[in-house]
Amino acid sequence: MKKIDIKTGDILSVNATFLSKTEVILDATDVRELYRNASDKIMESMTNFQMQGSNWKFKRVVNLDINTAEYKPLRGSSYIPLPDDLAKKEAIINMQNKDDQCFKWCITRALNPVNRDSQRTTKILRKQSENLNWTNINFPVRLSDIDKFEKNNEGIIVNVFGYDGKIYPLRHSKDENVIDLLLISDGEKQHYCWIKNFNRLMSIRTGKSLKSHNPMHYCKRCINGFTSDDALKNHKKYCDQQDAVRREYPEPNTMLSFNHYNRSMRVPFVIYADFESCIKPIDTCQPNPNQSYTNKYQKHIPMSFCIYVKCIDTSVYTRPPITYIAENEDDDVGQIFVDKLEKNCKGYI
Repeated sequence: MKKIDIKTGDILSVNATFLSKTEVILDATDVRELYRNASDKIMESMTNFQMQGSNWKFKRVVNLDINTAEYKPLRGSSYIPLPDDLAKKEAIINMQNKDDQCFKWCITRALNPVNRDSQRTTKILRKQSENLNWTNINFPVRLSDIDKFEKNNEGIIVNVFGYDGKIYPLRHSKDENVIDLLLISDGEKQHYCWIKNFNRLMSIRTGKSLKSHNPMHYCKRCINGFTSDDALKNHKKYCDQQDAVRREYPEPNTMLSFNHYNRSMRVPFVIYADFESCIKPIDTCQPNPNQSYTNKYQKHIPMSFCIYVKCIDTSVYTRPPITYIAENEDDDVGQIFVDKLEKNCKGYI
């Protein structure tokens, strides 16, 4: 990046670092889409850097590094007992398998529920599992292999959640008519369980009675609870457009900070705006000793601006930048900026 110092006329240069977020690349990954997302992220970082001060301009790419690491996905293996705080919810069926096929037994049990001893891998359950297509599915099953299973068995959809003291989404497809699994771990060993009742699993005990629960409806994408099904449906209209994440809210009177920028969600619209102004001298008297000692001697008068509205979906909104240059000193550039922005974005933002 380089810019010209207005006061001295010197050319200032700086090597700015721009990073794209880490991505997981699998056999089915669209590499072209990853490239586009990485490019957009770097361009956005460059724009944010240029907004730190006027006149910064991109000069050249000094260095480009691509760092890779082996991806070791989570996979379910042999039996692990449920943590006590999960077991007491009575919302999870923990299959007591002695092999590494807990995923198979969870899916089969979810499709063939029973009233007693649901956790047992009986001969009947093994026979029922043969009705499913397990072609090219290796055990223990990785999260990335679930795509193959869904393609082999049309109409079966699987969500997977993790647990580290709190429930969070690992793989999300849908909220309704779906099989919900919980992937728990014990050191290096993981194990799939069937979530029989997701709302009961997420329910919060009230302070008035340890036997009562707040009737809540939970979003499986962001793990937020709502007091009615209608409220949940209204929430999902927006939430379904975002990535599945667990949102955590701070305690009251807590100072907030954020540095995990790689976990942030892209907003649907971003408005970039820049003003140029001229500096007009101000003739003032000497400050009154009984008043402020500040002596105003310059005033910034806006003379032009540029607005660029960027939409995450170009099929919804694509328009060129808006520019304006004042014709005389009487032009209310600030009000013109507001009017043009409102007119250009009306009905979208």
